[in-house]
Amino acid sequence: MSKAIPIANKIFTQPYIVVGVILEKDGKFLLVQEGKVDIGEWNIPAGWLDLNEDLIEGAKRETKEESGLEIEITGFLGIYAGCKVRNNQINHCVRIIFAAKPLSYELNYPKGEILDARWFSTEELELMKDKLRSITILPQIKDYLAGKIYPLEAIKPFVTRI
Repeated sequence: MSKAIPIANKIFTQPYIVVGVILEKDGKFLLVQEGKVDIGEWNIPAGWLDLNEDLIEGAKRETKEESGLEIEITGFLGIYAGCKVRNNQINHCVRIIFAAKPLSYELNYPKGEILDARWFSTEELELMKDKLRSITILPQIKDYLAGKIYPLEAIKPFVTRI
Protein backbone atom coordinates (compact mmCIF):
# COMPACT_ATOMS: atom_id res chain seq x y z
CA MET A 1 0.00 0.00 0.00
CA SER A 2 1.20 3.51 -0.75
CA LYS A 3 2.18 5.93 1.98
CA ALA A 4 -0.43 8.35 3.33
CA ILE A 5 0.17 12.03 2.70
CA PRO A 6 -0.85 14.40 5.53
CA ILE A 7 -3.09 17.26 4.45
CA ALA A 8 -1.02 20.45 4.74
CA ASN A 9 -3.86 22.99 4.54
CA LYS A 10 -7.07 21.92 6.21
CA ILE A 11 -9.88 23.88 4.62
CA PHE A 12 -12.96 23.89 6.83
CA THR A 13 -15.13 25.75 4.30
CA GLN A 14 -15.55 22.71 2.06
CA PRO A 15 -16.76 19.22 2.98
CA TYR A 16 -14.04 17.12 4.60
CA ILE A 17 -13.69 13.53 5.81
CA VAL A 18 -12.97 12.50 9.38
CA VAL A 19 -12.34 8.92 10.52
CA GLY A 20 -12.87 7.90 14.13
CA VAL A 21 -13.69 5.14 16.56
CA ILE A 22 -16.05 4.34 19.38
CA LEU A 23 -13.99 2.64 22.10
CA GLU A 24 -15.72 1.04 25.09
CA LYS A 25 -14.16 -0.19 28.32
CA ASP A 26 -16.28 -1.40 31.25
CA GLY A 27 -19.37 0.42 29.97
CA LYS A 28 -17.55 3.70 29.45
CA PHE A 29 -16.46 5.42 26.26
CA LEU A 30 -13.16 7.13 25.51
CA LEU A 31 -13.22 10.83 24.67
CA VAL A 32 -10.34 13.22 24.14
CA GLN A 33 -10.43 16.92 24.96
CA GLU A 34 -9.37 19.11 22.04
CA GLY A 35 -6.41 21.43 22.51
CA LYS A 36 -5.96 23.05 19.08
CA VAL A 37 -9.27 23.48 17.24
CA ASP A 38 -12.51 23.77 19.22
CA ILE A 39 -10.35 24.00 22.34
CA GLY A 40 -11.85 22.32 25.40
CA GLU A 41 -14.52 20.38 23.52
CA TRP A 42 -14.65 16.60 23.87
CA ASN A 43 -14.47 14.24 20.90
CA ILE A 44 -14.08 10.57 20.16
CA PRO A 45 -10.59 9.69 18.91
CA ALA A 46 -10.93 11.01 15.36
CA GLY A 47 -9.34 13.21 12.76
CA TRP A 48 -8.94 14.08 9.13
CA LEU A 49 -8.32 11.26 6.69
CA ASP A 50 -4.97 11.85 4.99
CA LEU A 51 -4.55 11.79 1.24
CA ASN A 52 -3.90 8.29 -0.10
CA GLU A 53 -4.91 6.71 3.24
CA ASP A 54 -7.07 3.65 3.85
CA LEU A 55 -10.15 4.40 6.01
CA ILE A 56 -9.41 1.72 8.61
CA GLU A 57 -5.71 2.57 8.81
CA GLY A 58 -6.62 6.24 9.18
CA ALA A 59 -8.93 5.47 12.12
CA LYS A 60 -6.19 3.42 13.80
CA ARG A 61 -3.62 6.17 13.20
CA GLU A 62 -5.85 8.90 14.62
CA THR A 63 -6.62 6.83 17.71
CA LYS A 64 -2.92 6.16 18.31
CA GLU A 65 -2.03 9.83 17.77
CA GLU A 66 -4.75 11.17 20.07
CA SER A 67 -4.76 8.59 22.86
CA GLY A 68 -1.64 6.44 22.55
CA LEU A 69 -3.81 3.33 22.33
CA GLU A 70 -3.34 0.46 19.93
CA ILE A 71 -6.74 -0.77 18.74
CA GLU A 72 -8.46 -3.44 16.72
CA ILE A 73 -11.27 -2.27 14.46
CA THR A 74 -14.20 -4.64 15.06
CA GLY A 75 -16.94 -3.22 12.84
CA PHE A 76 -18.31 -0.32 10.86
CA LEU A 77 -20.81 1.92 12.64
CA GLY A 78 -21.74 4.24 9.82
CA ILE A 79 -21.33 7.53 8.05
CA TYR A 80 -22.49 10.55 10.05
CA ALA A 81 -22.63 13.91 8.31
CA GLY A 82 -23.26 17.20 9.98
CA CYS A 83 -22.63 20.91 9.84
CA LYS A 84 -21.65 23.45 12.44
CA VAL A 85 -20.71 27.09 12.38
CA ARG A 86 -17.10 27.95 13.20
CA ASN A 87 -15.79 31.52 12.83
CA ASN A 88 -19.02 32.55 11.07
CA GLN A 89 -18.50 29.86 8.40
CA ILE A 90 -20.40 26.64 7.88
CA ASN A 91 -18.26 23.50 8.27
CA HIS A 92 -19.56 20.32 6.61
CA CYS A 93 -17.95 17.22 8.08
CA VAL A 94 -18.50 13.65 6.92
CA ARG A 95 -17.52 11.29 9.74
CA ILE A 96 -16.76 7.62 8.98
CA ILE A 97 -16.99 5.85 12.32
CA PHE A 98 -15.85 2.40 13.38
CA ALA A 99 -16.36 0.24 16.45
CA ALA A 100 -13.05 -0.77 18.00
CA LYS A 101 -11.59 -2.45 21.02
CA PRO A 102 -8.44 -1.32 22.79
CA LEU A 103 -5.44 -3.63 22.68
CA SER A 104 -3.71 -1.50 25.31
CA TYR A 105 -5.11 0.70 28.08
CA GLU A 106 -2.37 3.19 29.00
CA LEU A 107 -3.48 6.58 27.75
CA ASN A 108 -0.59 8.62 26.35
CA TYR A 109 -1.89 11.64 24.48
CA PRO A 110 0.14 14.50 22.98
CA LYS A 111 0.05 17.41 25.43
CA GLY A 112 -1.03 20.62 23.73
CA GLU A 113 -2.93 18.91 20.92
CA ILE A 114 -5.02 16.95 23.41
CA LEU A 115 -5.73 18.46 26.84
CA ASP A 116 -7.14 15.31 28.46
CA ALA A 117 -8.43 11.82 27.69
CA ARG A 118 -11.00 10.04 29.85
CA TRP A 119 -13.60 7.30 29.88
CA PHE A 120 -17.21 8.49 30.30
CA SER A 121 -20.49 6.68 31.00
CA THR A 122 -23.46 7.36 28.72
CA GLU A 123 -25.10 9.24 31.60
CA GLU A 124 -22.08 11.54 31.88
CA LEU A 125 -22.07 12.07 28.12
CA GLU A 126 -25.75 13.06 28.12
CA LEU A 127 -25.02 15.69 30.77
CA MET A 128 -22.10 17.17 28.82
CA LYS A 129 -23.63 17.20 25.31
CA ASP A 130 -23.00 20.96 25.02
CA LYS A 131 -19.28 20.24 25.45
CA LEU A 132 -19.09 17.61 22.68
CA ARG A 133 -17.28 18.64 19.51
CA SER A 134 -19.87 17.04 17.24
CA ILE A 135 -23.61 16.56 17.66
CA THR A 136 -23.12 13.15 16.03
CA ILE A 137 -21.14 11.66 18.97
CA LEU A 138 -24.18 10.66 21.05
CA PRO A 139 -25.98 9.07 18.07
CA GLN A 140 -22.79 7.13 17.28
CA ILE A 141 -22.61 5.79 20.84
CA LYS A 142 -26.34 4.99 20.85
CA ASP A 143 -25.92 3.06 17.59
CA TYR A 144 -23.00 1.18 19.12
CA LEU A 145 -25.04 0.30 22.22
CA ALA A 146 -27.96 -0.80 20.02
CA GLY A 147 -25.65 -3.21 18.19
CA LYS A 148 -25.90 -1.34 14.89
CA ILE A 149 -22.44 -2.48 13.88
CA TYR A 150 -21.89 -3.59 10.32
CA PRO A 151 -19.29 -6.04 9.03
CA LEU A 152 -16.01 -4.55 7.87
CA GLU A 153 -16.75 -6.04 4.45
CA ALA A 154 -18.99 -2.98 3.98
CA ILE A 155 -15.75 -1.02 3.61
CA LYS A 156 -14.22 -1.84 0.26
CA PRO A 157 -10.47 -2.33 -0.10
CA PHE A 158 -8.48 0.86 -0.61
CA VAL A 159 -7.23 1.41 -4.15
CA THR A 160 -4.67 3.91 -5.37
CA ARG A 161 -2.76 4.87 -8.50
CA ILE A 162 -0.06 6.66 -6.59
